[in-house]
Amino acid sequence: MQFVPSGSKVLVTGANGYLAIWIVQRLLDRGYSVRGTVRSASKGSYLEEYFKSYADRLEVVVVSDFTKEGAFDKSLVGVSAVIHPATPLPSPGLKDPEDYIKPAVGGTLGILKSALQSPGIKRIVYTSTLGTVARQVTEPTVLTEKDWNEGAVQFVEEQGAKSPGQMKYVASKVLAEKAAWKFYEEHKKDLPYDFLVFNAPYIFGPGINQRDKESGSLGIWYNNCVAKPDDPRSDETLSESTPYVDVRDLADVHVSALEKDAAGGERFIIASGDITWQQWIDVANKVQSTVSFTHPLPKGKPGIASKKMISFDASKEARLIGTKYRTVEETVRDMLEQLSK
Repeated sequence: MQFVPSGSKVLVTGANGYLAIWIVQRLLDRGYSVRGTVRSASKGSYLEEYFKSYADRLEVVVVSDFTKEGAFDKSLVGVSAVIHPATPLPSPGLKDPEDYIKPAVGGTLGILKSALQSPGIKRIVYTSTLGTVARQVTEPTVLTEKDWNEGAVQFVEEQGAKSPGQMKYVASKVLAEKAAWKFYEEHKKDLPYDFLVFNAPYIFGPGINQRDKESGSLGIWYNNCVAKPDDPRSDETLSESTPYVDVRDLADVHVSALEKDAAGGERFIIASGDITWQQWIDVANKVQSTVSFTHPLPKGKPGIASKKMISFDASKEARLIGTKYRTVEETVRDMLEQLSK
């Protein structure tokens, strides 16, 4: 029996986002009703047009600033579950780490607190990042859900505004996730819902919204594997091995988590595999024959050795949820098809 059964209404935050819109698609495909939050009416119009065949099961609401107290109070009325992939990011140019940390922590705690007023909510699924797990190591190490990247928080505390933006982002996610778990553990006996977290790696795969191909992880993939074939990639870049997941598989994981009773109260590492940028380039060249491109793809340095200090144990997800992941060839082919348009 499904923990949150098909036909239930699910709130998805930031529903127009790269991952979130795939979550909306998967929920609708599986028979759920969806209430999606967006930050502006124009973003909501795009969703309503794209999913017009599901108009009877899709509702879009504007939450312009979900870091405000009570921002989700009305949006949560009548829903059975929440999937929260949205992450507030500061305006370009802001350097104070608190511009990252306060919205991340406040937005996450805000939705947990607002959910207290909606006793029909059975589960909240929160999307975090593997950056909250990936602590510094000095020798090859396998990390599990018990690990935390305390070093990112310490670095930002010491360096302040001089910290790189990515480090501030990771620190904010560490603090937001820790705050969420603290709230959950302290109030668990009185909560109407349970809570779980997915720590996601690099997310790749085609975007539903064409604008997704110009930014975020798709933009990084394009720059490393498609753009400017004559520009040399450094050995450090080519040999870097990182975990990844296809955005469609990650959406499936989120929806499946609603249906699995045993997933509640758990922290999950998500990764379909590890791959270097050179291996991405190799696969792109292998499958390019099926895609029409205007220029040859980069070749990199085939055969360059992989450098990997950290591995992630994703066995808990396999045991409790059991997602079947796409092959890297399928992910690359579908990205190239989108990027070629």
